[in-house]
Formats: sequence, C-alpha cells, structure tokens
Amino acid sequence: EMCIRDRHYLSQPNVKELSRLKDLEKFEVGEIDRSALDQIARSFPRLRKLRCHWDNSMLTDFGQFTHLSSLCIHMKAHLIATSLEQICVLTQLKQLHFCGVMKFPSDEQVLSPLEKITGLTSLMIFQLPSSFSRVLGRLHLKNLSVSFEEDIDDTILIDLCKITTLEKLAIHSSDRYEIDGGQNPNVTEIGIKHLELLPKLRYLWVHGLNLPKVLKDKTK
Repeated sequence: EMCIRDRHYLSQPNVKELSRLKDLEKFEVGEIDRSALDQIARSFPRLRKLRCHWDNSMLTDFGQFTHLSSLCIHMKAHLIATSLEQICVLTQLKQLHFCGVMKFPSDEQVLSPLEKITGLTSLMIFQLPSSFSRVLGRLHLKNLSVSFEEDIDDTILIDLCKITTLEKLAIHSSDRYEIDGGQNPNVTEIGIKHLELLPKLRYLWVHGLNLPKVLKDKTK
C-alpha cells in the first residue's frame, strides 16, 4: 500500500519514479491528470484499490483499470450524462465512492450504467436529484451513503428501501436543510415503516431527517 496524503498535483514523471513497486495493490494519491493516471495503470498491474482527486468530467481513463475492486474519486468537476457509462466496464468493482459535492444532469438514467456493474456492493454519492432514488432502488447494494439536492421525503425513503440487500444505510441531509424543531416533517411514519423491508439492515445513520416527535421516540 502507498498513501500520499497531500493534495498537490502528482505528475506523470513522479509516478514513473515509483514504477518499481510492481506489487502495489492500494494507492491513495492527491490530484492527478490523464498522463499520470495512464502511468499508474502501466506501472501497477496488480492495483486493486485506487483513491485520487480528479478534475475532469470524463471518466474514460479509469476504464483501463479492469482489475479494480475499489475506486474512490474526489471529483472537482461536474459529471456529464455519459460519465458513469465510461466506468461500467469495471466489472470487478465492488466499491465506488464519489467524494465531494457534484452537479448531476437532470436525467436519472445517468445512474443506470451502475446496474451493469453486477458485483457493486458499496456506493457513496452525494447531492443527487431526488428522482435518482428510483435508479438506486434497482441496485443490489450492501452499503449506501447518499444525499439529495432536496430534503428527504417518503418517496425517496421508499425507493431506497427497495434495496433489500442493504446492511448499512447512511442518509445525509441536503445542503439547504434547516432544523425546525420537528415541525412539518418531510418523512412520515409511512416512509419509516418501509425500513422493515430491509431484513439485513444492521446500521442506519441519518442526518437532517426531520422526523415527527413520535417517530423520534420510537427510534430510541
């Protein structure tokens, strides 16, 4: 394993200096460009886990890491409609994490390519349009960490509860969420009831869900 914690730009010549580490399986690095990413692919054929900062809407270059089981990208650019289509070739991917706040196209089908990664069990993705919950509900995940542009409501929660394989669920509030003391809740007992459809769920973390007081009492 190698972890370069600073966020300074790592160039292709810097990566080449490390190319003797042929057995490297996990690489955490700061910001890189396309040439450095290509060098990583050439230098570390056994790489299984990659974490990096990426300032590009195109994800095509990650498609060459066909043996990756874990990919974490700190996105500095907005995704485009075909971004996820470009990495669905990573058929061995089990964990896909997008860190940072991104802007998504309005078409929920932008997430559909994730259905092609049949072994995907862990997904982290933030600031989704609310309609994207329908696509998430078709995935077979064990671990989901997600937030939406809008406040969480019953419809979103019901969609997420269709992922019956879930063992861990973390729901984050939208950026515009404001605490209002439990008044005018956006999640009702109807939505909470659907959590019973997740028989394998053993970890539930919520932040910013404005629950009615009666449900807060129940969760204790």
